Amino acid sequence: TFSDEDLPTFGPKHNLAIYIIVQSKQRIIPMTLVDDGSAVNVIPLKTTRLLDLKDFDFFPTTHTVGVFDGTVRRIIGIVSIIICAGIVERKVECQVIDVNSSFNLLLGRPWIQATGAVSSTLHQNVKILQKEEIITFNATPISVSGGYTSQVESDHAQ
Repeated sequence: TFSDEDLPTFGPKHNLAIYIIVQSKQRIIPMTLVDDGSAVNVIPLKTTRLLDLKDFDFFPTTHTVGVFDGTVRRIIGIVSIIICAGIVERKVECQVIDVNSSFNLLLGRPWIQATGAVSSTLHQNVKILQKEEIITFNATPISVSGGYTSQVESDHAQ
């Protein structure tokens, strides 16, 4: 459950999405959007390249998907990757799309349901029950004034 104690320090009067930081393939993935309105997990093509994924890592598909700008895009392929959010680790399938976006990775309902996550945009966090303990992921504050800037980085960076 969520309470007033879970509200962000700047209060409840906002219209922010939930961005968290996750890891995959020994890389930190900032600006991971958690979106319970999305029926799929999405990984932009540029993020797959930063994770050293190649075209042969993608399962072929002939599907298309409607994206946030109202256009329909061809799904390049589907890739299975392990996503680590703190101690919560799940193998998920992501649709690979060549699209400019405000996120490095979009975790939709497939990831949310696989982890048992409950998100609250009002409270700006995600909660997951793991081994009888509630793990809380607070949203990462972002500033998108000049566009997309955050990059995937090695978790071994200095």
